[in-house]
Amino acid sequence: FGISVDVSGDVALIGAHGVNDDGANNTGSAYVFRFDGARWVQEQKLTASDATAQDLFGTAVALGGDLALIGAQGDIPGSAYVFELDPKTSRWVEVQKLVASDGELGNEFGDSVALQGSTALIGAWASDAAGINQGASYVFRLVGGTWVEQQQLLPAPGPSTASFGRSVSLSGDVALIGANGEAALAGGAYMYTGLMGLDCNANGRADACDIFFGGARADANGNGIPDTCECPWDLDGSGTVGITDLLALLGAWGPNPGHPADFDGDGVVGIIDFLDLLANWGPCP
Repeated sequence: FGISVDVSGDVALIGAHGVNDDGANNTGSAYVFRFDGARWVQEQKLTASDATAQDLFGTAVALGGDLALIGAQGDIPGSAYVFELDPKTSRWVEVQKLVASDGELGNEFGDSVALQGSTALIGAWASDAAGINQGASYVFRLVGGTWVEQQQLLPAPGPSTASFGRSVSLSGDVALIGANGEAALAGGAYMYTGLMGLDCNANGRADACDIFFGGARADANGNGIPDTCECPWDLDGSGTVGITDLLALLGAWGPNPGHPADFDGDGVVGIIDFLDLLANWGPCP
């Protein structure tokens, strides 16, 4: 109990991959706790509908709103289970079992999992897809109510002990994948952008790529949304760039790193920012 943990708001999910259920060894389970305002109370014990011995269900866990993702790398050939909170019964219900399209015994698919919105990332650190034990990670996305494998991520050519996918994490449009066997066991991690494919300005390139290649002005406020999709000059949030925004800019005049009125990101609210605001005067697009 505690081999894996995640928390989201007032819900905690804790894996216990060695739990023995129904007389079988190491089937595994996961426990949901909820904070009732005073203490954390166990709400439900989760198990796989097709649990068998040595599945190690609960090795990895992830929470995302009313969804939970639980890895079972011992299941042949490795799997991860999606649970959803039923609003009518307030019970967590298994909705789908995820497996890799090229899954094989010993790939360790499900040894690491991450979940955000309608995107799931599952590691298989012993996969031979890119070479013996180099590892792989798989992107799944919820499409029309079904989780579908969308992409297989592979490490760059390197040592045969890369173990790419030993750990995975998601944040916004970015994925980070650990490879603790990289560089002759010194370890490494790979970062991917554009994972969720968000394209707010419909320019045919993922928002994360717009920011990465766009320089300082691409995302001046650092919120992960390209400034071309926002109206950063609307400092008061009224939907219109006007006199109150101008006064706010003048009030912040001078060296002021990180201030919203520093549109060009040079650490100074000055004439360039002033002219930028005037050029965008009126209703936000």
